[in-house]
Amino acid sequence: MTTAKAPTTVVSFDEQIKHARELVVEGHRLLHVANRDLKAGRSVVRRTQQLLSDTESVFRAKRRLQASTGSIGLTGTPPASIASPASKQRSSL
Repeated sequence: MTTAKAPTTVVSFDEQIKHARELVVEGHRLLHVANRDLKAGRSVVRRTQQLLSDTESVFRAKRRLQASTGSIGLTGTPPASIASPASKQRSSL
């Protein structure tokens, strides 16, 4: 029983260096793409947080306005949707 050895290809040192440099260039390219995507993601997060903050401030202002005016509103009478029929008759006189 003889064992067959696979043919070995001899790669020169210059070819190995060339291949290593190609791998380094590809690694730099991938790192550049990853950094670009990371910056874009951070930008999206900042914009989303700003929009959320703006929305929350609108709701806080609305709650403050409702708390300061009470349920009857600025005119002194409740909105028609919650006013009783008796108060509607009194206010129309």
